[in-house]
Amino acid sequence: MVRRCRSRPSRKPSQSIRTEVDEAGQHRQLLRQFAEVEREQFERDHDELQRRLAAIPGEIEAKTKRIRGRFEDPRPLLFPVSATWLLPLGGER
Repeated sequence: MVRRCRSRPSRKPSQSIRTEVDEAGQHRQLLRQFAEVEREQFERDHDELQRRLAAIPGEIEAKTKRIRGRFEDPRPLLFPVSATWLLPLGGER
């Protein structure tokens, strides 16, 4: 019997990144105080967060598809088993 996974992957990573992007947008006014190098780094970080945020839904879909494919057609596997009993000499307990 195949059991279907009913839970959805956590949306937490995208939520935390979205929060960071939103907060960064609110702090753009403060960037005027910083040197050019720091502003450029901030922009690179902000762009990377946006790129990562856009990539997460596709990654979730791809991983979900891979997992479902892996367990789509389960087959039983047999493993050899061995048991060994060690008894004291003379048969006394």
